[in-house]
Amino acid sequence: MISLFEVLKVGVLVTIQDMGRKNFRHMGIPVSGAMDQLAYQCGNLLLGNKRDVASIEVAMGGTILKVCHDVDVVITGADLSPTINGQTIPMYRVIRLKQNDILTFHGAKSGVYAYIAVPDGICSKVDFESQSSYVLAKLGTDILKGMIIHGYHNEKTGFNRPKL
Repeated sequence: MISLFEVLKVGVLVTIQDMGRKNFRHMGIPVSGAMDQLAYQCGNLLLGNKRDVASIEVAMGGTILKVCHDVDVVITGADLSPTINGQTIPMYRVIRLKQNDILTFHGAKSGVYAYIAVPDGICSKVDFESQSSYVLAKLGTDILKGMIIHGYHNEKTGFNRPKL
């Protein structure tokens, strides 16, 4: 596990999402999962991840993250005017973030939900076979100001995600 981002400002809403918990509807457990499944999966595939690893979902903007360790990311989905250290960055491309960079989502030019994909996904709490956050049901990890968002990492082989 490696520290990836410190949350400086949450903005409207930031969650951890994967493809959701599909096997528990009969128990009244919500599926949750990424709101824009296509954009979420594109980010993972562009990084060479399996399409279902957890990513960060940013709603509407106002979110500010400080980079804790150098990491490649892909930002997909809604154009929430993302910048690194005040410089506009392209979406749907692998971007190398450096330690102490500031990643900001200023607000929506188009769409609602953007995704930050990282190599082998985000490390967070698993509930009912999914890392997806569902705040009202207290499932998954609540993202709060000051918290550290972690990713999977293995010193010998690089990023390495365990099976859920």
